[in-house]
Amino acid sequence: MSQTAPSSYILRNMSEVPNPDAVSWLPQTIGWQVLALFILLFAIYKFAIAYCDHQMQSYRREAQRVLEQHRQSENVSMVCYDVLKSVHHHLYPNQPQQFNKVWLEYLSQQSLDQSSNLATELGEKWLRSLISQSVVLTNVEAQQIHSVVSIWIDSHKTPSWLREYWSLKIQLSEN
Repeated sequence: MSQTAPSSYILRNMSEVPNPDAVSWLPQTIGWQVLALFILLFAIYKFAIAYCDHQMQSYRREAQRVLEQHRQSENVSMVCYDVLKSVHHHLYPNQPQQFNKVWLEYLSQQSLDQSSNLATELGEKWLRSLISQSVVLTNVEAQQIHSVVSIWIDSHKTPSWLREYWSLKIQLSEN
C-alpha cells in the first residue's frame, strides 16, 4: 500500500524512507553456527539420557500405581506381596522365588533406605497372614506394610543389568 505524496508546499519534495532489511535469526558467521550445532547436539544427548532413565524406572511407577489403587482395599497385604514378588522377579529373574525371612532380609539389603526394612516381626507376621487365616493384620499394620513396601519400591538399588540395558550406548547400537 503506497501513500500519495502530501500536497502541502513544505512536504512536497519529501520522499519516504525505506524500511531496513529484515534481520535473520540464523547466525551469520560459521563460529556461531558451530556453537548452535553443539548446543543442539548436547540438548538431544541430555534428552536421550532422560528418556532412557524414564524408561528404566517405568516399573517403579507401575508398581506405585498398583499400590496406590489398592491402598484402602481389604486385601492390601496380598497386593503388597504381589507387587514385591513381581518387582523382584522383574529385577532378578534368575533367582528362585522365596517366601520366608531370608527373602525379607534380602529385600531389605537391596534397599537404600533403612526405613524400608521388611525383615522385622511385622514383616514375618505379614507373610504368615498371607498363608494362614488364623493370623490377621490390623488396619494399622496393613498400612505400615503398605508404606514400607512403597518406600522399598522407591528406594531399592537398580540392578546393573538394567542400567546397562538402558544405557544410551546400547540403545544407540540397537537402532
